[in-house]
Amino acid sequence: MNKQKKIEIKVGIVSVLAIIILIIGLSLAKGVSITAAKNLVHFRFDNSGGITEGSPVVVNGVRCGVVKSIANNNGSVLITADMESTDNLKADCFARITILEITGGKKIEVFPGKSSEPFDISKEIPGKATADLADLIATLGEVSNDAASLVKNLDTLTQNLNYVMNNKRLLDNLETIAYNTSEMTANLNTFIKDNYNALQNTVSNLSILVSDLKKTYSQNEPKLNKIIGQIEIALTNANELLSKMQNTIGEADRTLANINNITEEVRSGSGLANRLIYDRTLASELDSTLKSINTLLNQIEKHGVNVNVRLGTRP
Repeated sequence: MNKQKKIEIKVGIVSVLAIIILIIGLSLAKGVSITAAKNLVHFRFDNSGGITEGSPVVVNGVRCGVVKSIANNNGSVLITADMESTDNLKADCFARITILEITGGKKIEVFPGKSSEPFDISKEIPGKATADLADLIATLGEVSNDAASLVKNLDTLTQNLNYVMNNKRLLDNLETIAYNTSEMTANLNTFIKDNYNALQNTVSNLSILVSDLKKTYSQNEPKLNKIIGQIEIALTNANELLSKMQNTIGEADRTLANINNITEEVRSGSGLANRLIYDRTLASELDSTLKSINTLLNQIEKHGVNVNVRLGTRP
């Protein structure tokens, strides 16, 4: 083998090694593992939050895996990562997308949890994305209008406060109100202090009175219940009596209506009753007849009756 060929072989070997080193370096730089898959863990986020394939996955700040795939799934984002170990993860673990470096990049921060049960690798780890600098700037842009309005309102409030502070009459009234309130409070305190014993005795007497009322009620409860029962019976009887009175009044109304009908018939009819009451000629004749009968009875009483009776023959 000549010298030229040896040099070519050396150059080829160095080139292959350089390519291998370059591939390994790029893989390490992007977080891509060239070894076999270890533990595929699934994360569920509302959005990707800037995560890309190759983004690191850290547990308590220690890098333990790398993102393998990102896909939209059932209205959310399903991220699959290859992790070296899940032994430290618990059933209540969760994840959060945070900033990798201040200059850019994102990572998945996994919080192991505190449950006594271990994490089931067949289940998904819930997570959420935190706001980054761009989100904060967008949020500030949204609230800028509100901030301007707030500044205007504060300026108006300051002007109103200045007007109030410069209004001497209003300040005098406020001072008078404060003085009167202070004086009233002092008088109230003095009153309570001077009459504390009397107030305490009043409260004590009220307490005793309430206690006596309770005892009196408990002692006379059967009698009160009996009286209440008798009152209820009396009310029932009164209701029945009122019902009967209403029926009697109804009967009386009907009787009066009949009497009115009879009176109207006597007044407007042509019978004997009407003639006896309203016919003056008949009344005069009846009066004359009664006088004649009265005279006849007087004659009979004085002289008797001469009766000539023939029986069996004609005169």
